[in-house]
Amino acid sequence: MASSMPHPLPEPLALPAVPAPDGHVARRWEIWHASAPLFEQHGFRAVTVDQLAFASAMSPAGLYHYFPNKAAIALFPLAHGNGLCVTWDAMVARLPDDPAVRLQVLVAFAAEHAAAWRLSIALSRQMTQTPALQRYADRLMAEALRDFATIARTVDPRMSDRRVGDLYEMFTAIIVADLPGFDRSAEAVRRRLTDAVTGWLASAAADPIAASAIGPVAPRRPVAPRRPVAPAQRFTVSGVPAFAPA
Repeated sequence: MASSMPHPLPEPLALPAVPAPDGHVARRWEIWHASAPLFEQHGFRAVTVDQLAFASAMSPAGLYHYFPNKAAIALFPLAHGNGLCVTWDAMVARLPDDPAVRLQVLVAFAAEHAAAWRLSIALSRQMTQTPALQRYADRLMAEALRDFATIARTVDPRMSDRRVGDLYEMFTAIIVADLPGFDRSAEAVRRRLTDAVTGWLASAAADPIAASAIGPVAPRRPVAPRRPVAPAQRFTVSGVPAFAPA
């Protein structure tokens, strides 16, 4: 008897090797990684551009060659220009078409970048007291969501907006989780994401993402149509509207 439950995710895979990002993007990531400990220790407002330049071994004028302001450094992991979509596209080109394999690699990719995303999301929440900074943070959160949707659809182009939104909320909730004694290592994040995605696949029988990831769907009994209601907006992060229900 065929099972209607999805097959489990494949065994963990190593991320495919890809070419290094171009020099300008790579240098921006170097600046961000040099700046991250200052942001993490002192918060967004207490850190100065001079401190960030010193940590990056360059002058403030040199820093402005790569970033227009301090907020752009703090939120760089969320920006479309961070090159992660390009890196992902290079990985996908080396993967089989099987969405189950691609989803498993997406879990590893997210775990690898989880620390950067977690800190940038936390810093974005420190910008709410200044309207201009909040608008900037909201814009970059929206960019991050659009990039995630683009990446998710390379896992399976048939994935609905609703399923993309579910996946985005699940990944974000796990990545930003920060409890006392919580293991935030990439490997721990990867395990939690894998467990969550396995449950997500099990709930997807009515909306499968791929035949290779989900077994045959059992027939469903017809139900009486419900009265139409106005669609509710869903999936928001920091007040930024995301995907509406499919």
